[in-house]
Amino acid sequence: MSDSIKQLTGEINAFVDARDWRQFHGPKELAAAIAAEAGELPATPKIVHSG
Repeated sequence: MSDSIKQLTGEINAFVDARDWRQFHGPKELAAAIAAEAGELPATPKIVHSG
């Protein structure tokens, strides 16, 4: 695994642990949620700049 993947995995784990999400979500659900949130990122500048 590359260093950037290891770093990203560590950051995601820290984020999840800080919110105690492991009690509610498994790896599959967390991966789907992260993908959904990442998919919304390109829409943010359109909303901010259109007003």
